[in-house]
Amino acid sequence: MRPLSLKWRVSLVVAAAVAASMLLAGVVAYREMVEWYFRSLDRGIKIMLNDTARALAEEGPDSEIEARVREIVGVSSAPQTPCVRIWMDGTDGDLLVVPAEGPAAAVLEPRRLDSMRPPRAEHSVRFNVQADDFWYRAIWRRYDVRGKKVNIAVAISSTFAHTELAEFRWDMFFSGCVILPPVIALATVLVWLGLRPISRTAKALDRITGSSIEEAQFPPPKGPSELKPFVESVMGVLERLATALREQKRFTANASHELRTPLALARSTIDATLLRERSPSEYRQSLAELKGDVERMTALTEALLMLARLDSAEAGREMELFDLKQTIEDVAHLFERRASETGKRISVNTRPLHVHGNPMQIGCLFSNLIDNAIRHSPPGGTIELTMQPEDGCIAVVTVRDEGGAIPAEALPHVFERFYRADASRSRASGGAGLGLSIAREIALRHGGDITAESSPDKGTTFQVRLPKA
Repeated sequence: MRPLSLKWRVSLVVAAAVAASMLLAGVVAYREMVEWYFRSLDRGIKIMLNDTARALAEEGPDSEIEARVREIVGVSSAPQTPCVRIWMDGTDGDLLVVPAEGPAAAVLEPRRLDSMRPPRAEHSVRFNVQADDFWYRAIWRRYDVRGKKVNIAVAISSTFAHTELAEFRWDMFFSGCVILPPVIALATVLVWLGLRPISRTAKALDRITGSSIEEAQFPPPKGPSELKPFVESVMGVLERLATALREQKRFTANASHELRTPLALARSTIDATLLRERSPSEYRQSLAELKGDVERMTALTEALLMLARLDSAEAGREMELFDLKQTIEDVAHLFERRASETGKRISVNTRPLHVHGNPMQIGCLFSNLIDNAIRHSPPGGTIELTMQPEDGCIAVVTVRDEGGAIPAEALPHVFERFYRADASRSRASGGAGLGLSIAREIALRHGGDITAESSPDKGTTFQVRLPKA
Protein backbone atom coordinates (compact mmCIF):
# COMPACT_ATOMS: atom_id res chain seq x y z
CA MET A 1 0.00 0.00 0.00
CA ARG A 2 1.40 3.37 -1.04
CA PRO A 3 1.91 5.68 1.98
CA LEU A 4 0.09 8.99 2.10
CA SER A 5 2.01 12.10 1.11
CA LEU A 6 3.05 14.61 3.74
CA LYS A 7 0.46 17.07 2.43
CA TRP A 8 -2.43 14.69 3.05
CA ARG A 9 -1.04 13.45 6.34
CA VAL A 10 -0.79 16.98 7.70
CA SER A 11 -4.25 17.79 6.35
CA LEU A 12 -5.74 14.75 8.04
CA VAL A 13 -3.98 15.60 11.30
CA VAL A 14 -5.37 19.15 11.15
CA ALA A 15 -8.84 17.83 10.33
CA ALA A 16 -8.64 15.36 13.21
CA ALA A 17 -7.50 18.13 15.56
CA VAL A 18 -10.36 20.39 14.43
CA ALA A 19 -12.86 17.55 14.76
CA ALA A 20 -11.57 16.67 18.22
CA SER A 21 -11.73 20.35 19.26
CA MET A 22 -15.27 20.67 17.96
CA LEU A 23 -16.29 17.45 19.68
CA LEU A 24 -14.77 18.58 22.97
CA ALA A 25 -16.40 22.00 22.68
CA GLY A 26 -19.71 20.37 21.80
CA VAL A 27 -19.52 17.98 24.75
CA VAL A 28 -18.72 20.84 27.13
CA ALA A 29 -21.50 23.02 25.69
CA TYR A 30 -23.96 20.13 25.80
CA ARG A 31 -23.17 19.38 29.43
CA GLU A 32 -23.58 23.05 30.29
CA MET A 33 -26.96 23.14 28.54
CA VAL A 34 -28.11 19.98 30.32
CA GLU A 35 -27.09 21.39 33.67
CA TRP A 36 -28.74 24.75 32.92
CA TYR A 37 -32.05 23.20 31.80
CA PHE A 38 -32.35 20.74 34.67
CA ARG A 39 -31.07 23.26 37.21
CA SER A 40 -33.91 25.55 36.14
CA LEU A 41 -36.43 22.70 36.34
CA ASP A 42 -35.14 21.58 39.74
CA ARG A 43 -35.35 25.12 41.07
CA GLY A 44 -39.05 25.30 40.16
CA ILE A 45 -39.76 21.81 41.55
CA LYS A 46 -38.06 22.66 44.88
CA ILE A 47 -40.27 25.72 45.24
CA MET A 48 -43.33 23.53 44.62
CA LEU A 49 -42.09 20.96 47.18
CA ASN A 50 -41.50 23.55 49.91
CA ASP A 51 -44.80 25.35 49.26
CA THR A 52 -46.64 22.00 49.29
CA ALA A 53 -45.04 21.07 52.64
CA ARG A 54 -46.13 24.44 54.13
CA ALA A 55 -49.68 23.92 52.78
CA LEU A 56 -49.81 20.51 54.45
CA ALA A 57 -48.70 22.05 57.73
CA GLU A 58 -51.67 24.45 57.75
CA GLU A 59 -54.97 23.49 59.37
CA GLY A 60 -58.02 22.93 57.22
CA PRO A 61 -60.15 20.35 55.50
CA ASP A 62 -58.63 18.03 52.91
CA SER A 63 -60.46 19.72 50.05
CA GLU A 64 -58.87 23.08 50.88
CA ILE A 65 -55.43 21.49 51.16
CA GLU A 66 -55.88 19.80 47.79
CA ALA A 67 -56.98 23.08 46.24
CA ARG A 68 -53.93 24.88 47.61
CA VAL A 69 -51.67 22.11 46.28
CA ARG A 70 -53.28 22.31 42.84
CA GLU A 71 -52.76 26.03 42.86
CA ILE A 72 -49.11 25.68 43.93
CA VAL A 73 -48.23 23.04 41.35
CA GLY A 74 -50.45 24.40 38.60
CA VAL A 75 -52.35 21.20 37.86
CA SER A 76 -54.59 21.47 34.80
CA SER A 77 -56.35 19.27 32.29
CA ALA A 78 -53.45 19.43 29.81
CA PRO A 79 -51.73 16.11 28.87
CA GLN A 80 -48.38 17.29 30.30
CA THR A 81 -49.78 18.75 33.55
CA PRO A 82 -47.57 18.41 36.67
CA CYS A 83 -48.34 15.75 39.26
CA VAL A 84 -47.98 15.67 43.06
CA ARG A 85 -47.98 12.55 45.21
CA ILE A 86 -48.01 12.74 49.01
CA TRP A 87 -47.80 9.81 51.44
CA MET A 88 -46.54 9.02 54.90
CA ASP A 89 -43.89 6.55 55.97
CA GLY A 90 -45.25 3.25 57.16
CA THR A 91 -48.64 3.55 55.40
CA ASP A 92 -49.92 1.81 52.30
CA GLY A 93 -52.18 4.52 50.97
CA ASP A 94 -51.52 7.98 49.64
CA LEU A 95 -52.54 11.13 51.46
CA LEU A 96 -52.97 12.98 48.18
CA VAL A 97 -52.38 12.41 44.45
CA VAL A 98 -53.26 15.23 42.03
CA PRO A 99 -54.13 14.61 39.34
CA ALA A 100 -54.90 10.94 39.84
CA GLU A 101 -54.43 10.10 36.15
CA GLY A 102 -52.23 11.11 33.26
CA PRO A 103 -48.57 10.60 32.23
CA ALA A 104 -47.22 12.48 35.24
CA ALA A 105 -49.25 10.32 37.61
CA ALA A 106 -47.74 7.23 35.97
CA VAL A 107 -44.29 8.67 36.60
CA LEU A 108 -45.02 8.85 40.34
CA GLU A 109 -46.91 5.58 40.68
CA PRO A 110 -45.97 3.54 43.80
CA ARG A 111 -44.32 0.62 41.96
CA ARG A 112 -41.84 3.03 40.34
CA LEU A 113 -41.02 4.87 43.56
CA ASP A 114 -40.76 1.67 45.58
CA SER A 115 -37.98 0.47 43.29
CA MET A 116 -35.85 3.50 44.24
CA ARG A 117 -33.80 4.12 47.33
CA PRO A 118 -35.68 6.54 49.62
CA PRO A 119 -34.07 9.94 50.15
CA ARG A 120 -32.13 10.59 53.34
CA ALA A 121 -33.03 13.40 55.69
CA GLU A 122 -32.69 16.82 54.07
CA HIS A 123 -31.78 15.17 50.78
CA SER A 124 -33.67 14.61 47.54
CA VAL A 125 -33.95 11.95 44.89
CA ARG A 126 -33.95 13.33 41.34
CA PHE A 127 -34.83 11.28 38.26
CA ASN A 128 -35.96 11.56 34.65
CA VAL A 129 -38.74 9.33 33.33
CA GLN A 130 -40.40 8.99 29.93
CA ALA A 131 -44.14 8.23 29.88
CA ASP A 132 -46.48 8.27 26.83
CA ASP A 133 -43.77 9.85 24.63
CA PHE A 134 -43.34 12.67 27.16
CA TRP A 135 -40.32 13.34 29.37
CA TYR A 136 -40.71 14.30 33.03
CA ARG A 137 -38.37 15.61 35.68
CA ALA A 138 -39.25 14.46 39.20
CA ILE A 139 -37.96 15.10 42.73
CA TRP A 140 -38.81 13.05 45.81
CA ARG A 141 -38.17 14.50 49.26
CA ARG A 142 -39.12 13.86 52.89
CA TYR A 143 -40.52 16.56 55.22
CA ASP A 144 -41.38 16.70 58.91
CA VAL A 145 -45.04 17.83 58.99
CA ARG A 146 -46.75 18.05 62.36
CA GLY A 147 -44.24 15.59 63.82
CA LYS A 148 -44.78 13.02 61.10
CA LYS A 149 -42.49 11.99 58.21
CA VAL A 150 -44.29 12.92 55.01
CA ASN A 151 -43.02 12.01 51.50
CA ILE A 152 -43.69 14.51 48.74
CA ALA A 153 -42.88 13.82 45.07
CA VAL A 154 -43.44 16.34 42.26
CA ALA A 155 -43.09 15.60 38.53
CA ILE A 156 -43.21 18.25 35.79
CA SER A 157 -42.80 17.98 32.05
CA SER A 158 -39.23 18.25 30.69
CA THR A 159 -40.09 17.37 27.07
CA PHE A 160 -39.16 20.87 25.95
CA ALA A 161 -35.66 20.55 27.47
CA HIS A 162 -35.07 17.14 25.87
CA THR A 163 -36.27 18.47 22.52
CA GLU A 164 -33.93 21.43 22.73
CA LEU A 165 -31.00 19.20 23.68
CA ALA A 166 -31.71 16.82 20.79
CA GLU A 167 -31.81 19.77 18.39
CA PHE A 168 -28.50 21.02 19.82
CA ARG A 169 -26.89 17.64 19.17
CA TRP A 170 -28.05 17.64 15.57
CA ASP A 171 -26.90 21.25 15.13
CA MET A 172 -23.44 20.32 16.35
CA PHE A 173 -23.32 17.33 13.99
CA PHE A 174 -24.34 19.33 10.93
CA SER A 175 -21.97 22.16 11.90
CA GLY A 176 -19.11 19.68 11.96
CA CYS A 177 -20.11 18.31 8.55
CA VAL A 178 -20.17 21.84 7.13
CA ILE A 179 -16.95 23.12 8.77
CA LEU A 180 -14.62 20.11 8.38
CA PRO A 181 -14.40 19.98 4.53
CA PRO A 182 -13.34 23.64 4.18
CA VAL A 183 -10.87 23.19 7.03
CA ILE A 184 -9.33 20.15 5.31
CA ALA A 185 -9.15 22.05 2.03
CA LEU A 186 -7.59 25.10 3.69
CA ALA A 187 -5.06 22.95 5.55
CA THR A 188 -4.14 21.18 2.31
CA VAL A 189 -3.56 24.49 0.52
CA LEU A 190 -1.49 25.90 3.40
CA VAL A 191 0.64 22.75 3.60
CA TRP A 192 1.14 22.80 -0.16
CA LEU A 193 2.24 26.44 -0.02
CA GLY A 194 4.52 25.70 2.94
CA LEU A 195 6.19 22.80 1.12
CA ARG A 196 6.85 24.72 -2.09
CA PRO A 197 10.45 25.62 -1.03
CA ILE A 198 11.18 21.92 -0.61
CA SER A 199 9.71 21.23 -4.05
CA ARG A 200 11.83 24.00 -5.59
CA THR A 201 14.93 22.63 -3.84
CA ALA A 202 14.15 19.12 -5.09
CA LYS A 203 13.82 20.40 -8.67
CA ALA A 204 17.10 22.29 -8.34
CA LEU A 205 18.81 19.15 -7.03
CA ASP A 206 17.41 17.14 -9.91
CA ARG A 207 19.07 19.50 -12.40
CA ILE A 208 22.52 19.12 -10.82
CA THR A 209 25.03 16.92 -12.62
CA GLY A 210 28.64 16.08 -11.97
CA SER A 211 29.79 18.92 -14.19
CA SER A 212 27.38 21.54 -12.80
CA ILE A 213 27.61 20.82 -9.10
CA GLU A 214 30.23 23.47 -8.54
CA GLU A 215 27.95 26.19 -9.94
CA ALA A 216 24.80 25.00 -8.10
CA GLN A 217 23.09 27.83 -6.24
CA PHE A 218 19.89 27.89 -4.21
CA PRO A 219 17.75 30.97 -3.56
CA PRO A 220 16.75 31.53 0.06
CA PRO A 221 13.41 29.84 0.84
CA LYS A 222 10.37 32.12 0.80
CA GLY A 223 8.24 29.78 2.86
CA PRO A 224 8.32 29.02 6.61
CA SER A 225 11.54 29.91 8.40
CA GLU A 226 11.77 26.29 9.63
CA LEU A 227 12.74 25.22 6.10
CA LYS A 228 15.68 27.63 5.84
CA PRO A 229 18.09 25.39 7.85
CA PHE A 230 17.14 22.47 5.60
CA VAL A 231 18.00 24.33 2.40
CA GLU A 232 21.18 25.75 3.94
CA SER A 233 22.22 22.24 5.02
CA VAL A 234 21.67 20.94 1.50
CA MET A 235 23.77 23.81 0.12
CA GLY A 236 26.52 22.99 2.63
CA VAL A 237 26.51 19.33 1.64
CA LEU A 238 26.74 20.24 -2.04
CA GLU A 239 29.59 22.66 -1.40
CA ARG A 240 31.52 20.00 0.49
CA LEU A 241 30.76 17.49 -2.23
CA ALA A 242 31.90 19.95 -4.92
CA THR A 243 35.14 20.53 -2.99
CA ALA A 244 35.71 16.79 -2.68
CA LEU A 245 35.07 16.31 -6.39
CA ARG A 246 37.49 19.11 -7.26
CA GLU A 247 40.13 17.50 -5.03
CA GLN A 248 39.46 14.13 -6.59
CA LYS A 249 39.73 15.50 -10.12
CA ARG A 250 42.97 17.29 -9.29
CA PHE A 251 44.33 14.24 -7.50
CA THR A 252 43.46 11.96 -10.43
CA ALA A 253 44.99 14.37 -12.92
CA ASN A 254 48.18 14.74 -10.89
CA ALA A 255 48.48 11.01 -10.27
CA SER A 256 48.02 10.31 -13.98
CA HIS A 257 50.63 12.93 -14.82
CA GLU A 258 53.09 11.54 -12.28
CA LEU A 259 52.65 7.97 -13.52
CA ARG A 260 52.82 8.97 -17.16
CA THR A 261 56.36 10.36 -16.84
CA PRO A 262 58.10 7.17 -15.57
CA LEU A 263 56.00 5.08 -17.93
CA ALA A 264 57.09 7.24 -20.87
CA LEU A 265 60.72 7.02 -19.75
CA ALA A 266 60.46 3.25 -19.38
CA ARG A 267 58.90 2.91 -22.82
CA SER A 268 61.54 5.12 -24.45
CA THR A 269 64.28 3.07 -22.78
CA ILE A 270 62.74 -0.15 -24.06
CA ASP A 271 62.25 1.26 -27.56
CA ALA A 272 65.82 2.54 -27.70
CA THR A 273 67.18 -0.79 -26.47
CA LEU A 274 65.23 -2.74 -29.10
CA LEU A 275 66.42 -0.62 -32.02
CA ARG A 276 69.53 -2.73 -32.47
CA GLU A 277 71.52 -5.50 -30.99
CA ARG A 278 73.38 -4.43 -27.87
CA SER A 279 76.13 -5.79 -25.67
CA PRO A 280 75.38 -7.37 -22.29
CA SER A 281 76.64 -4.27 -20.50
CA GLU A 282 74.28 -2.06 -22.48
CA TYR A 283 71.38 -4.36 -21.69
CA ARG A 284 72.30 -4.21 -18.00
CA GLN A 285 72.38 -0.41 -18.19
CA SER A 286 68.91 -0.38 -19.82
CA LEU A 287 67.56 -2.73 -17.17
CA ALA A 288 69.02 -0.52 -14.44
CA GLU A 289 67.26 2.51 -15.97
CA LEU A 290 64.03 0.49 -16.15
CA LYS A 291 64.45 -0.50 -12.53
CA GLY A 292 64.76 3.15 -11.51
CA ASP A 293 61.58 3.99 -13.39
CA VAL A 294 59.74 1.02 -11.81
CA GLU A 295 60.96 2.03 -8.36
CA ARG A 296 59.63 5.54 -8.86
CA MET A 297 56.26 4.14 -9.98
CA THR A 298 56.25 1.75 -7.00
CA ALA A 299 56.98 4.58 -4.57
CA LEU A 300 54.23 6.69 -6.13
CA THR A 301 51.76 3.81 -5.99
CA GLU A 302 52.53 3.15 -2.34
CA ALA A 303 52.11 6.85 -1.57
CA LEU A 304 48.74 6.88 -3.35
CA LEU A 305 47.62 3.79 -1.42
CA MET A 306 48.67 5.43 1.85
CA LEU A 307 46.63 8.56 1.00
CA ALA A 308 43.65 6.40 0.08
CA ARG A 309 43.85 4.62 3.44
CA LEU A 310 44.11 7.94 5.28
CA ASP A 311 41.08 9.26 3.41
CA SER A 312 39.04 6.18 4.27
CA ALA A 313 37.14 5.53 7.51
CA GLU A 314 39.77 2.98 8.55
CA ALA A 315 42.41 5.63 9.20
CA GLY A 316 41.43 6.06 12.84
CA ARG A 317 41.48 2.37 13.71
CA GLU A 318 44.22 0.29 15.37
CA MET A 319 45.14 3.03 17.84
CA GLU A 320 47.32 2.10 20.80
CA LEU A 321 49.56 3.60 23.45
CA PHE A 322 53.24 3.60 22.43
CA ASP A 323 56.55 5.31 23.13
CA LEU A 324 57.16 8.07 20.57
CA LYS A 325 60.88 8.14 21.41
CA GLN A 326 61.38 4.52 20.39
CA THR A 327 59.45 4.98 17.13
CA ILE A 328 61.53 8.01 16.10
CA GLU A 329 64.81 6.28 16.94
CA ASP A 330 63.81 3.19 14.93
CA VAL A 331 62.93 5.31 11.87
CA ALA A 332 66.16 7.32 12.15
CA HIS A 333 68.20 4.12 12.35
CA LEU A 334 66.69 2.93 9.02
CA PHE A 335 67.91 6.12 7.28
CA GLU A 336 71.42 6.25 8.79
CA ARG A 337 73.04 4.23 6.00
CA ARG A 338 71.40 6.31 3.26
CA ALA A 339 72.46 9.52 5.00
CA SER A 340 76.06 8.34 5.39
CA GLU A 341 76.24 7.40 1.71
CA THR A 342 75.59 11.05 0.84
CA GLY A 343 77.92 12.39 3.51
CA LYS A 344 75.17 13.44 5.87
CA ARG A 345 74.49 12.69 9.51
CA ILE A 346 71.32 12.13 11.55
CA SER A 347 71.27 13.43 15.12
CA VAL A 348 68.47 12.29 17.47
CA ASN A 349 67.79 13.97 20.82
CA THR A 350 64.55 12.57 22.26
CA ARG A 351 63.08 11.58 25.61
CA PRO A 352 60.56 8.93 26.62
CA LEU A 353 57.07 10.20 25.79
CA HIS A 354 53.93 8.15 25.30
CA VAL A 355 51.26 9.09 22.75
CA HIS A 356 48.04 7.40 21.64
CA GLY A 357 47.91 6.52 17.95
CA ASN A 358 48.98 4.17 15.20
CA PRO A 359 52.73 3.44 15.48
CA MET A 360 53.04 2.46 11.80
CA GLN A 361 51.42 5.69 10.59
CA ILE A 362 53.51 7.83 12.95
CA GLY A 363 56.59 6.00 11.70
CA CYS A 364 55.55 6.76 8.11
CA LEU A 365 55.13 10.46 9.07
CA PHE A 366 58.71 10.78 10.31
CA SER A 367 60.04 8.59 7.48
CA ASN A 368 58.71 11.12 4.98
CA LEU A 369 60.16 14.04 6.91
CA ILE A 370 63.62 12.43 7.25
CA ASP A 371 63.57 11.32 3.60
CA ASN A 372 62.70 14.88 2.56
CA ALA A 373 65.52 16.27 4.74
CA ILE A 374 68.13 13.85 3.35
CA ARG A 375 67.07 14.60 -0.22
CA HIS A 376 67.24 18.39 0.06
CA SER A 377 69.96 19.06 2.64
CA PRO A 378 73.48 19.93 1.40
CA PRO A 379 76.27 17.32 1.44
CA GLY A 380 77.95 17.03 4.81
CA GLY A 381 74.93 18.50 6.55
CA THR A 382 73.29 17.31 9.74
CA ILE A 383 69.62 16.35 10.14
CA GLU A 384 68.50 17.03 13.72
CA LEU A 385 65.53 15.39 15.41
CA THR A 386 64.55 16.81 18.80
CA MET A 387 61.51 16.26 20.98
CA GLN A 388 60.08 18.13 23.95
CA PRO A 389 56.69 18.53 25.67
CA GLU A 390 54.78 21.77 25.31
CA ASP A 391 52.07 23.15 27.64
CA GLY A 392 52.04 19.87 29.50
CA CYS A 393 49.83 18.14 26.92
CA ILE A 394 51.51 18.43 23.50
CA ALA A 395 54.53 16.54 22.19
CA VAL A 396 56.56 18.68 19.77
CA VAL A 397 58.99 16.90 17.46
CA THR A 398 61.31 19.03 15.33
CA VAL A 399 63.03 17.80 12.15
CA ARG A 400 65.62 20.34 10.91
CA ASP A 401 68.05 20.19 8.01
CA GLU A 402 70.56 22.74 6.70
CA GLY A 403 68.97 23.15 3.29
CA GLY A 404 66.73 26.17 3.73
CA ALA A 405 65.95 26.41 0.02
CA ILE A 406 62.14 26.52 0.15
CA PRO A 407 60.93 29.97 -1.05
CA ALA A 408 58.68 31.91 1.31
CA GLU A 409 55.85 31.97 -1.22
CA ALA A 410 55.99 28.16 -1.49
CA LEU A 411 55.78 27.41 2.25
CA PRO A 412 51.95 27.63 2.46
CA HIS A 413 51.70 25.02 -0.33
CA VAL A 414 54.35 22.44 0.57
CA PHE A 415 51.75 20.16 2.21
CA GLU A 416 49.50 20.13 -0.84
CA ARG A 417 49.41 16.95 -2.85
CA PHE A 418 51.81 16.81 -5.84
CA TYR A 419 53.12 20.30 -5.08
CA ARG A 420 56.81 20.98 -5.72
CA ALA A 421 58.82 24.08 -4.95
CA ASP A 422 61.08 24.53 -7.96
CA ALA A 423 64.17 25.34 -5.92
CA SER A 424 63.95 22.38 -3.59
CA ARG A 425 61.84 19.56 -5.03
CA SER A 426 61.90 18.03 -8.48
CA ARG A 427 61.34 14.75 -10.28
CA ALA A 428 65.07 14.50 -10.69
CA SER A 429 65.40 14.12 -6.95
CA GLY A 430 62.91 11.28 -6.99
CA GLY A 431 60.04 12.96 -5.16
CA ALA A 432 56.43 12.71 -6.29
CA GLY A 433 55.11 15.58 -4.15
CA LEU A 434 53.16 13.32 -1.79
CA GLY A 435 55.47 12.76 1.19
CA LEU A 436 54.67 15.98 3.05
CA SER A 437 50.97 15.61 2.20
CA ILE A 438 50.95 12.15 3.77
CA ALA A 439 52.81 13.45 6.83
CA ARG A 440 50.26 16.22 7.41
CA GLU A 441 47.31 13.86 6.90
CA ILE A 442 48.72 11.49 9.52
CA ALA A 443 49.30 14.35 11.97
CA LEU A 444 45.74 15.61 11.50
CA ARG A 445 44.32 12.10 11.91
CA HIS A 446 46.05 11.91 15.28
CA GLY A 447 44.66 15.22 16.50
CA GLY A 448 47.87 17.14 15.81
CA ASP A 449 49.38 19.33 13.12
CA ILE A 450 52.61 20.04 11.27
CA THR A 451 54.22 23.34 10.26
CA ALA A 452 57.23 24.31 8.15
CA GLU A 453 59.80 27.12 8.26
CA SER A 454 62.68 27.67 5.87
CA SER A 455 65.42 30.24 5.42
CA PRO A 456 68.97 30.11 3.96
CA ASP A 457 70.44 31.09 7.34
CA LYS A 458 68.59 28.67 9.65
CA GLY A 459 67.76 25.86 7.26
CA THR A 460 64.39 24.09 6.94
CA THR A 461 62.46 23.08 10.07
CA PHE A 462 59.35 20.93 10.32
CA GLN A 463 57.52 20.89 13.66
CA VAL A 464 55.10 18.05 14.43
CA ARG A 465 52.66 18.51 17.32
CA LEU A 466 50.94 15.43 18.71
CA PRO A 467 48.72 15.18 21.81
CA LYS A 468 50.25 13.24 24.70
CA ALA A 469 48.48 10.21 26.11
